[in-house]
Amino acid sequence: LLDDISSENKDILDQIKHDYDFALPKCNAFFDGIQDIIIKHLSESQESIKIAMAWFTNPSIFNSLLSACKRGIDVELIINNDLINNRVNGLPFNKLIEAGADIYIAEYPRLIHNKFCVIDHTIVIDGSYNWTILAEKKNDENIVIIENAKVIDKFISAFDKLTSSCEYIEQMPDDKSKTKFLKEY
Repeated sequence: LLDDISSENKDILDQIKHDYDFALPKCNAFFDGIQDIIIKHLSESQESIKIAMAWFTNPSIFNSLLSACKRGIDVELIINNDLINNRVNGLPFNKLIEAGADIYIAEYPRLIHNKFCVIDHTIVIDGSYNWTILAEKKNDENIVIIENAKVIDKFISAFDKLTSSCEYIEQMPDDKSKTKFLKEY
């Protein structure tokens, strides 16, 4: 249909493209090479990255996110404050904060289990894949990349709701009260 509309009707063509992008889902599923796909999209970001990730231990993805911050991309991250994300030999989330990222933490008993990322308000990466070393090296995982304005708006709303229920931090907590979660779980 779009190819049949002549260039004389640019306004009509623009409206149809807008309606198409807003209403029809464009998505693709991936089961292999997930880390590289995520890194590719993070490195192509132009404005913003919003991430809600239950567990995040993957240094390659972390470095790509740190690079995005250094390029001036607005980065927001929600993670659980537990012994997977916040441990002595874990990722240096304070470096991300120093580079300008906004980090929110979910605390036991209200941990998050989300695994999604919104890039530039134009694409969502969602799926079973936590941004962890195990997800990349050992687990059977998947992601779906969605480019649909209605769906993206819902993920942004969900992200905003999560940030309002999580704690904004200026430094990763040092206290070990999170060990209670592991004892009870």
